[in-house]
Amino acid sequence: MDFPAVSQLPTHIGSWSKYSAGGTLRPIGSMQSAVQTWVANLSMFVPIYLPWPYPVKRMWWVNGSTATGNVAVGIFGPNGKRLYASASTAQSGATNVQYVSLGTPLWLSPGKFYLAFACDTTTSRVHGQNPSTQILSMIGVLQQASNLALADPATFATPTNALYPYVGITRTASGF
Repeated sequence: MDFPAVSQLPTHIGSWSKYSAGGTLRPIGSMQSAVQTWVANLSMFVPIYLPWPYPVKRMWWVNGSTATGNVAVGIFGPNGKRLYASASTAQSGATNVQYVSLGTPLWLSPGKFYLAFACDTTTSRVHGQNPSTQILSMIGVLQQASNLALADPATFATPTNALYPYVGITRTASGF
């Protein structure tokens, strides 16, 4: 077999894993985790690169010190086509990892994808980082100003907001 068995795949893949450019920059000190206040109705798109097929059962993000808003997460292809978008989900639990289930697993083929994160309020805080917009552009992060719903297709733009969310996917249906 050319690809590892599902049980051998990483359990979680996130915006700071080695499958994302953000994970590559983390050792140089540019991408250390911190709690960030989000910009209302701003979607950020973080690129990930999968070397094998991956079954996505849930998406996740990490809430910050206050969890008072609503979040939407999604998965997009490199052309902006939406492959999955969650419903608007109330944040629950300060400083907790929060999951949303896809219902039906989504098999991603090897290749490049974008993990999308959006929040509807400026009072919510999430774990992430605020590197410069130049660093975000360099690692391939994109953004879109919109309402909380993740548009299909996305209209990608160069980042003008220095926000990088801690967001990801998992092959598990429950647990961490």
